[in-house]
This record gives sequence, C-alpha cells and structure tokens, in this order.
Amino acid sequence: MQGIKSAISALAVHPTETKLAIAGADGFILLWDYMKKSDPIHNYENLKQEKNDKNQDFRYFTCMEFSSSTNELLMAQYNGEIKVCDAETLTIKKLNSPLKVSETNPKAFATQMVFSSDGKYFSVCDNMCSVLLFKHSHYQNDPA
Repeated sequence: MQGIKSAISALAVHPTETKLAIAGADGFILLWDYMKKSDPIHNYENLKQEKNDKNQDFRYFTCMEFSSSTNELLMAQYNGEIKVCDAETLTIKKLNSPLKVSETNPKAFATQMVFSSDGKYFSVCDNMCSVLLFKHSHYQNDPA
C-alpha cells in the first residue's frame, strides 16, 4: 500500500481474515483487504464528528486489535479511551459507558490489547505498567 502521508501510529492484522487495519498520526484509520488489493475502507467521516473535542489527543491511536469471534476492532487512543468499531465498516459502536484505561490517571494510554480466544474478554496493558481485564459486555442495551 502506498500514498499514506502521515506517520503510522498503530497496526493490526485480523487473525482469521485477510484484513489489515492501519491508524495514522493525523487520526485516520484504514481497513484493507490485502488479498483483494482493493481500495481500503476508511473512517474519516466517523472521526470528523468527534473533532469538536477541545483535546485533540483523542484522535491519536496507540494500538489496535481485532477480535475473530465478535468481528470487532478495538482502537486505543492517546487520551486513554478505547473505541470499538465494526470490523467490516469501521463504524464506531455505541457503548454503555466509555472504556478508559484509567479513571484516575489522565496520562495513561494503552500500549497493547489482546482478546481471549473466545472473545469474551480482552486485556490491555498501559504505559503506566498496569494490566486491565475487560469483560466483553460494553454495548448499549446489552443485558450482559
């Protein structure tokens, strides 16, 4: 793939499909099927809605991870938030409450994320030497 004009801040390869997710330092995310070599899907429109935030650090992605069992892409941001996207469309999913690496330390951000093999949990480590475990029950109207 050529033509990216921004530093790459995060990469993820889908564990069972031929998808590559690429996040750039200027806030973009591309989803590319590397076997079909077609034009990548991007989420510029989704991120434009969030750019009204006074703190522009929200759009820098520090790491990403695909789930093979739930068809999701987790995206960690420099401000400590974790976004959940549909792995087909890059649409950001609405959550019951925001996923944050730390509620008390505004300088904490995820450096790595890993899903459990069944997709029911994901683990996050951060730049402050913490490890967190999340249960996969974060959707609006999810009874779990």
